[in-house]
Amino acid sequence: MGVQDWSEENPALTYGCALEIHSMQMAPDGRSYLDITGARRFKVLQWGLKDGYHVGRIEWVDDDEAEEARLNEDGSTDLLIQQVKGRIERIARHVMQMAVQQLGPKPADDSRLSFWLAALLGLQRTPVILDILSARTVRRRYEVLRDLLTTYSGPL
Repeated sequence: MGVQDWSEENPALTYGCALEIHSMQMAPDGRSYLDITGARRFKVLQWGLKDGYHVGRIEWVDDDEAEEARLNEDGSTDLLIQQVKGRIERIARHVMQMAVQQLGPKPADDSRLSFWLAALLGLQRTPVILDILSARTVRRRYEVLRDLLTTYSGPL
């Protein structure tokens, strides 16, 4: 199963995320409650309708490991990650318990953590999430998060 943001202005956004379904509960009124985790990013190459459902041809989006290593030769990516994590922890310490209830445990892996932090900041329905989903390096995702945090709360 995959999810992609949808809007009337832009009916076929370019990036989405495949989901892993952990559990599902049916409500009496027919709605479903899903416990899900984002598993893998994709780029939509072509989309259409089939049996009333939006479907598409996609390609998987993975990080560029070689570019990641090149960008962190001087340790600047590690420093950037620590700065963003520190700011998030100071800002969100009092809401972390609620975040864990809503988003699940905070991932230890820096790559998965960048997506978790985007969800924590409520970026799922903003253009910023497209920058994060399309980024091919952990560094770029943390640069987007840093820039957002700087806009709202000053330099790191």
